[in-house]
Parts: sequence; C-alpha cells; structure tokens
Amino acid sequence: LILVSLSLTLCITALVYLIIEGRKANNLRPETHKKEDSEIVKESLSFAVVVLVASIPLAIEIVTTTTLALGSKQLSAKGAIVTRLGAIEEMAGMDMLCSDKTGTLTLNKMVIQE
Repeated sequence: LILVSLSLTLCITALVYLIIEGRKANNLRPETHKKEDSEIVKESLSFAVVVLVASIPLAIEIVTTTTLALGSKQLSAKGAIVTRLGAIEEMAGMDMLCSDKTGTLTLNKMVIQE
C-alpha cells in the first residue's frame, strides 16, 4: 500500500510539473509553433502513465518478498520451520497434503503420489 501510494504521488507530481512547464515553454514559442493545452496535457499524461506502469514491476518483487517473509513469521509462530520463502508460495497452490508425522509407515521422507 505504501509503494502504491508513493508511486501514485510521484506520477501525479510529474504530471502537474510537466503540464506547468509545458505551458511555460509553449508561451516562449512563436505563434506558428504553439501547441494547444489539450495536446500538452495529453503528452504529460502519457508520460505519467508510462512512469506508473514502469514502477509496478519494480514494486512487485518487493511486495512478494515482504509478503512471504510475513507468512514465514506467522508459520514460525505456529511451530513450522520454513527454510525457503519460495516454499510458502508453492504450498499455497496445494489442495491436499498427506503426511506421516512419525515416519513409521513410510520411508521417513515425503513422496508425492498421484
């Protein structure tokens, strides 16, 4: 949530700045080369959208790692040992997990059967 709000704040700030500076630069141009305000806003908006879209992949990795670390912390509070953060994500996709707690009925190792 913090990364999203920070990204949106930066994009809105860039949008406002580009519109203001675009209008200032437009006033310095000769009459034949001036742009309409709608064109300046359109160009500024397209740049802000590009910045917003580019910031999303950067944030996904941080959010995923943070979420998995928090899940690992909650699992450790319940007595589970997590050796890899990726294991939490893999376990989330399981529908059923059958295990033998003591290993007396199996070879004392996990085996997946269909």
